[in-house]
Amino acid sequence: MKLSVVLVNYKVPLFLHQALLSLRRALHGIDAEVWVVDNASGDNSIERINQYFPEVRLIANPENVGFSRANNQALRESRAEYVLLLNPDTLLPEDSIHRSLQFMDQHQRAGGLGIRMLDGSGRFLPESKRDLPTPLVALWKLIGLSALFPRSRQFGRYHLGYLSAQQNHPVHVLCGAFMLMRRTALQEVGLLDERYFMYGEDIDLSHRIRMAGYENWYFSETPILHYKGESTQKQSMRYVRLFYQAMALFARQHFSPQGARLLGWLLYIGIGIRALAALLRRWSRRALHPALDAALLYAVMYGLTHWWQTFIKADEGVVYPPLFIQWILPSYVLIWISGLYLSGTYERPYHSGRLVGGLLAGSIAIAGLYAFLPVELRFSRGLIIAGTVCNLLFAAGLHGALERFSGHTKLRRSSRSVPHLLIAGEKKSVDRARDLLQTVGVPHHYLGYVTPTGRPANPYEEILQRHLNPTQQRYSDASQQGRNETIPQTFFDASQHIRKDKTPQSHSTDRDWLGTDELLSPICHALESDELILCGDDYGNKQMIAWIEELGGSVPSIKILPEGTDFIMGSSSVDHPGTIYSTHPEMRITRADQQRKKRLFDLLLALALLIIWPLFGWWCYPQSLRSIPSLLRVLLGRLTLISFPTTEYLPKMKTGLITIDSGCGGGNAWAPVDFRLRSDYCHNYSIWLDLNRLQREFGKATFTFFK
Repeated sequence: MKLSVVLVNYKVPLFLHQALLSLRRALHGIDAEVWVVDNASGDNSIERINQYFPEVRLIANPENVGFSRANNQALRESRAEYVLLLNPDTLLPEDSIHRSLQFMDQHQRAGGLGIRMLDGSGRFLPESKRDLPTPLVALWKLIGLSALFPRSRQFGRYHLGYLSAQQNHPVHVLCGAFMLMRRTALQEVGLLDERYFMYGEDIDLSHRIRMAGYENWYFSETPILHYKGESTQKQSMRYVRLFYQAMALFARQHFSPQGARLLGWLLYIGIGIRALAALLRRWSRRALHPALDAALLYAVMYGLTHWWQTFIKADEGVVYPPLFIQWILPSYVLIWISGLYLSGTYERPYHSGRLVGGLLAGSIAIAGLYAFLPVELRFSRGLIIAGTVCNLLFAAGLHGALERFSGHTKLRRSSRSVPHLLIAGEKKSVDRARDLLQTVGVPHHYLGYVTPTGRPANPYEEILQRHLNPTQQRYSDASQQGRNETIPQTFFDASQHIRKDKTPQSHSTDRDWLGTDELLSPICHALESDELILCGDDYGNKQMIAWIEELGGSVPSIKILPEGTDFIMGSSSVDHPGTIYSTHPEMRITRADQQRKKRLFDLLLALALLIIWPLFGWWCYPQSLRSIPSLLRVLLGRLTLISFPTTEYLPKMKTGLITIDSGCGGGNAWAPVDFRLRSDYCHNYSIWLDLNRLQREFGKATFTFFK
């Protein structure tokens, strides 16, 4: 056998699906086997593999054993001449593996090979080629000199920035996202070191391959797409901790004691700075809008208070005391901000209805609080009503302004509440993409579609070609000469002429057709498309990756509809999870708003149970709720009130004091009725399900006591 491919999957079923589809194309004509090791994803990854990829050899781990150990499980079973370690969040061109194997066959001293990688926006990923992270190399990176002088042979060694990304080079370190190795070299140096849980194992293995006398090569002739970071959270403290542990382990293994200590101190400093920066960045992202809202709401209420006492209460001689300004108003603001948070106002995408609902809910809570205040603290109810109205107006204006001027795209595009969408593919695929978007409920403004070259002519082709041919030539000449050329207004006028008076259609018509794909770039520029969908049924992966590399800097979001699938996916940032449009029913319990409501439900009910425990806890509480330490752990977020045991195809949950299926079909044991109950609970979750389960449990406990 020529090649064994190993993928380790963790909670990325749709990215894995796309990677396996691209592997089918890339392995055409090669005697190869594909292994997938699932690290207890708890989703439908295993189901997808069994249903769509029966040729894949699957290893399903009952727990997350880490990247190194999972890869080794498959490597020990594989027998091919070459081994490829591949991340599940990758997309391979059709010729990538053929050309890589050909290069390895021609370079017999090559023990390993990495490849040129692009992110979801078509940007080159510098970790495609790296040097050994010696103390000096790490120092230049940590103090920022490698970023200031990326092409310097002295300071730019970490990512070898002085070596062209468009040429092949021998390098020291390969990237684990695509790591092609010769079996004989692997047998000589050993498998991945299982002391590395997630990071650093590729650096260690690359170094051992080099120390054994082999070469590691960076191969530039065919790029792959790597949706970097889909399986990990790059800004989490867990990532920082694992990364530091991996680097410290590598230093102890391969450097002198002095070098290991020096690198350890540098890592301490660098990781500390990085952790602090990550926390501040995450906090600022989460707290910026609430902080602005709080400042705005307080300013509005403060100004309204002075206006109220000057003009409304002047005849009564009412003067609001410092207590009201310093304590009551901030309390009102805190309640309003809590209402906004619980209503999901700060979740993306922004929805004005959540803002209105959050403020109204906060006002109702304030009115309820007002009724319980002592008489001397009951200030004007009219002020609360007027404050609610003013806050609705001012907060809506603030959020609208933030939506208009925030974002990473051009000002004109970032101000659009609905993205302008263009689709590339045959009409059948375009209709499938539009049906999927409509089914999922994705808001968009449809611009039209382009088709593969050679499409039969239609009545609107003449006017398009009349304007597009000179536009295409002018645009190409400008690109070759490095000039920024503005697309002539005539093209925009032509495209508008074709689509004017067009009534909305559920399926594409000839009026939606904008031309052939050889004109895709000028069409995207002229119509200022915000989003582009490429149909995998009609285009090869190599062509789609080339377009992503070309258009990534001008089209904010480029997504792919993989062949024969019912989902659309893409990623525009290495720091955030990719965007996926899927027709598969969403598990409500995985949604942020439902998790927030479940957590709030746990907090309030656990607190209430603790308060009334002295009266009723000793006799009417269910057995599992009679422990005060357990209820305290619920308050701390370590336990939840209602849950179910971890199962293979459903998301992992915290341990629950009460399980949803206890007493139904075998208690906590695995049984078909249990899985059905758990699946329904995940897909249709609401706090009413938890309340209903608690009601039954309390009723059973009370009945047992009196009996």
